[in-house]
Amino acid sequence: MKKILIPFLSLLILFPFFGQTHTSTQPHDGSVTAFATGTNALFSAGNDGFLIKWTASGMGEHFQVSDYEIKMIAVHPNGYEVAVYETDGYSVNRISVWNWNTQTRKFAKRISDTVTSLAYSEKGTYIMAGTTSIDGIIFLENTRGSIVKKVNDSAGFVSYAVTSTSENSNCMYSPLGYLIYTNLRTGVRKTEFQVEANLIQPTIYNNDLFFAGVKNDTIYITQATTGTVIAKISAKSPQICTSRSDTNLYYIENDGRFITLKMIETEEHHVIETPIIVKRFSLTNRSTIETLIKRNDSIFLGATDGNIYSLDTSPSTENLIAEQVTKHVYDKIYDVAAQGNYFFLLTEKSVIRVSYNDSTLVTVAGNSGYTNIVPYNDAVILWSKNTKKPVQYISTDESGFKKTLFTPTQLLQMVHKKDNQLITIESNTTVKMYNFDTNSLTTLYTGTGIQDALLYSPEDLYVAKTATSNPKSALIHVNVNTKETVPLPVTSEVAFSLTENQVENGPFYGVSISTSTDSKKTEIFSYYPQTKMFVPVLQWADEDTQAFTYLQNNMLYTNIGKTQIHAYSISSRQDTLLSRSSSLPVSVAGNSENLLILNKNGSITWYNTKTKRLLKNWYVTNTGEWLEY
Repeated sequence: MKKILIPFLSLLILFPFFGQTHTSTQPHDGSVTAFATGTNALFSAGNDGFLIKWTASGMGEHFQVSDYEIKMIAVHPNGYEVAVYETDGYSVNRISVWNWNTQTRKFAKRISDTVTSLAYSEKGTYIMAGTTSIDGIIFLENTRGSIVKKVNDSAGFVSYAVTSTSENSNCMYSPLGYLIYTNLRTGVRKTEFQVEANLIQPTIYNNDLFFAGVKNDTIYITQATTGTVIAKISAKSPQICTSRSDTNLYYIENDGRFITLKMIETEEHHVIETPIIVKRFSLTNRSTIETLIKRNDSIFLGATDGNIYSLDTSPSTENLIAEQVTKHVYDKIYDVAAQGNYFFLLTEKSVIRVSYNDSTLVTVAGNSGYTNIVPYNDAVILWSKNTKKPVQYISTDESGFKKTLFTPTQLLQMVHKKDNQLITIESNTTVKMYNFDTNSLTTLYTGTGIQDALLYSPEDLYVAKTATSNPKSALIHVNVNTKETVPLPVTSEVAFSLTENQVENGPFYGVSISTSTDSKKTEIFSYYPQTKMFVPVLQWADEDTQAFTYLQNNMLYTNIGKTQIHAYSISSRQDTLLSRSSSLPVSVAGNSENLLILNKNGSITWYNTKTKRLLKNWYVTNTGEWLEY
């Protein structure tokens, strides 16, 4: 079935070299994790690493700033700089600042401890990051991200911080049970009050008169200027959504059937302890609310399925359905591959053959749940990573012939084509070879920590692995005939993403990661089997476990550094950075004319192979149509 692309050129927003946003109502892929408000805009973040700026028109400008989950965001008073806390939930804790107008990163700062709060000071001079460390809070100046000392004595674990309008003082809450006020000009603590410990969702409201938080199904409201608890209000798993300037405290409860918006009223600086039911509502698909924010008279709700909803704070006696801001527009492309003048795209339902030159797409086969594709002559091989799903051969001609090649006995990790064979890795322990001529599957190598394998010649197999497993090297040579194993002189902890050279007896390429107490390093390397020489090509001063290599037309492509594609000329050693789309690149395929990048959000981006110029972005809609930007 042949389909024509639908151009939407009016929606194209170009930011040369650095990247571009994409405008749509598409939700986050996974939970909405944070909201922040800016001038005439609302920003949302998700565990997909995307920031979305929602405008008054109801459209979202999408841009992926991280391949990690974003836990918190804050917007500078200027409305276009956004501070982001991203983490892998383990060793990576990073605060970065992005200029939304240019989609460029202003700076990034690694933090040694978990960040528990993130906010700009009132004039935007500082970014305040509460942490779980004994230092409690970190102040980053907003120009270069350098740490400045604004608090002399440690407050310990800090989970909330705001400054005065003048930025001369600040207020911090420590879950150890203290509300602390500090003179930021001198760094001296002005006063502190002992308050309820271990409160979550801490917030100051009513123009800094009251401090509120949640603990054990109870909302605690404290006089912020004295530390006196003035109200304890029972509530079932409440989620607070009150802004600093609000007179009253808003929160929601969920009884499983309806979500109830309630208000704790303030009258003449006193709290009325009987909450007012503002309205009851539900979400269209019964998803769970992960985060929420109040902006003027509207409340925005971020759900675990990536959708965003809104409702106003006007009272109602009817059971309402919250308005869904997001709308699922696009489906995902799982994998891409090049074969001669054509490219193959694997979507949820189809195998599609495309050619950029004529802007048409032809569905050549259906897809029954596979996630990866390898072209082979006039057919494609479909397989699924981390499954035991049978590896399937599908002819791309009119016959549509299908057959199962083999069924993995362990979880399948990798499939590569080499001449008339497939090289596979199962469960990071076994390298196998499937021969199309004999329809046989043989084991080439068994070990532990296997990351990738390259059949360099009929006799020579190179295996990338972790150096912690035997033999103690990240790259080893295996003689296919004798099974003799030789560790190679690679000093890194792990190697992966091996790429074959098209030049006979030429080097092959890969990625290695080295770590030490003081530093981490990711390298793109070349290895020369004839001379047994290991040569670094590109380097990034951090750990990048998702980096890949791809060689085409004497050009080495890699996403080392995560944000853009490097096009490194083997002959001239010139490195060119390609302009990126709204999403981060995850894989690449190419031929003599075009380069095709698969992005993390399931879209694809076309480039001219010779000029390296970005040509178009393609998306597949949930109705099976194609959009071009």
